[in-house]
Amino acid sequence: MKLSHLKTVLHLEDEMMLVMDLEELMRAQGVAEVLHCATARAAIEIINTTPPDAAVVDAYVRDGDTQAVAALLKARSIPFIMLSGASDPFDNRTDAIWVNKPASDEDMIAALVMATSPS
Repeated sequence: MKLSHLKTVLHLEDEMMLVMDLEELMRAQGVAEVLHCATARAAIEIINTTPPDAAVVDAYVRDGDTQAVAALLKARSIPFIMLSGASDPFDNRTDAIWVNKPASDEDMIAALVMATSPS
């Protein structure tokens, strides 16, 4: 249970299969709650009202790119990783750890462990 130190993880993703897969993976790793949303707007609302311990953010969702979400997470010092089918489509403007889709469970866990470990 490498991620049991995380009580809440925000997952911004609009592909339902990936939502279910990540939730199952997070629970198996000891995460108590996964807050899912499919739009950047909803993610921003969650971050502002119920800040998560960490986040997994798809680079592009229903309402566009998620640079504003990444910027808010960074401003709030909430660790996060970015997912994309292309390597860092934001040209490293997020200072995030990027994971290419499709990602293995091991890659996702390793990225979240790296993002949430003290530097």
